[in-house]
Amino acid sequence: MARFYPVGGSGGGSGSDDCTGTAAELLKGYTGILKGSDDEPVQGSLELTGNAQAAHVLNGETFYTNNAKSKQTGTMPNRGDYNGWGNSKGNDAGNQRMWVKVPSGYYNENANVFLSWEDIRNMAGITAAKIKKANR
Repeated sequence: MARFYPVGGSGGGSGSDDCTGTAAELLKGYTGILKGSDDEPVQGSLELTGNAQAAHVLNGETFYTNNAKSKQTGTMPNRGDYNGWGNSKGNDAGNQRMWVKVPSGYYNENANVFLSWEDIRNMAGITAAKIKKANR
């Protein structure tokens, strides 16, 4: 962990040679006596530029964005090995594709979303009237 001595503080005879922190490790807007500063105060240059939002970070995990004094906690649900049904389903006939919307959150590689045969028939537009009877 970096040590620094704030301007106006008492270093007790210590100087910049005793410090391990550098200007790159001190937040921008703060001044301190730092390693390599020749016992002179220098401005910190560390600038936090994060842009994550709580919904982008897993529920219960903590993070900082652009304010080192504001620890935030993620809210994104971890659905992990999800095995369930989608929120909605349908098709976009023009592109001949079926789609399923799943609940928001993080899913791992073992997650599954299920469709019933009835859902598939409805989404594909398969009806009894469209199925040709076999001649026997």
